[in-house]
Amino acid sequence: MIEQAEVVKITGETAFVSVARKSACGQCNACGFNSKQNSIVFETKNNVNATVGQIVELEIINKRLPLAIILVYVIPLIVFAIGMWLGSYLGGELIQFLCGLILLLISFITLKIFNNKLAPIVTIKSIIK
Repeated sequence: MIEQAEVVKITGETAFVSVARKSACGQCNACGFNSKQNSIVFETKNNVNATVGQIVELEIINKRLPLAIILVYVIPLIVFAIGMWLGSYLGGELIQFLCGLILLLISFITLKIFNNKLAPIVTIKSIIK
């Protein structure tokens, strides 16, 4: 995905660029936006010697998106089913459901811990103005 961004800070060879949310943007959070943000700041290598205030063109690549989809949707479903199956050996339907729910919550907490490893790769392609 190619986006335009404003350079807001330079630290050594690192540039911090702010990307504004587009009106067509969904709220899937794949790029790192949450529903309350109008912009997001990415940290990237300043390979074009941009200065603060310049508008640059970014390439945002999220090669890990298929993995993220599997981790967020498929793994919790499987973990919930395993919890239900284990709970069936411990008691009735309520125990079965609670075991599934507890394992589901544990899977979400684990995913939250590893969230930063799934961040998109951001590269400055060129200076626009």
